[in-house]
Amino acid sequence: MFNSVRSRRVGVSIAGATLALVAVLSAAAPASAVSVTPRTVSVVGADVSVSANGTLTIKDTKADGRTAYAQITYGSQAGVGFETREVFNRLGSGKTLTVAMPTGQHRPTYIRACVTVPNWFDSCSARKSL
Repeated sequence: MFNSVRSRRVGVSIAGATLALVAVLSAAAPASAVSVTPRTVSVVGADVSVSANGTLTIKDTKADGRTAYAQITYGSQAGVGFETREVFNRLGSGKTLTVAMPTGQHRPTYIRACVTVPNWFDSCSARKSL
């Protein structure tokens, strides 16, 4: 009898701990959508725009064999820990790539449009804050 009472208590404890762990993990999970200020940036050969819900659109506007891409900078409030990510549109001239903005460790802070330049520095727009 003692063993059956003890096993029920252990079962309740494990169930309670599992429920508490699920609640903590779901509260700590990052949101899938990014909320930013809508922006559009351009450079010869590429247009990049971001919607308020974090949808990223990259359009290759010139048939020059170069790849259009977006460069997103993430940074902390204190200005340390900056991270840059790039999303390439390899679909070709006149084609538009639409994706969810990749998430970083910090909030997205800047975006700019770029095109690849073989054997030289890539051509990029000025960065705009998000």
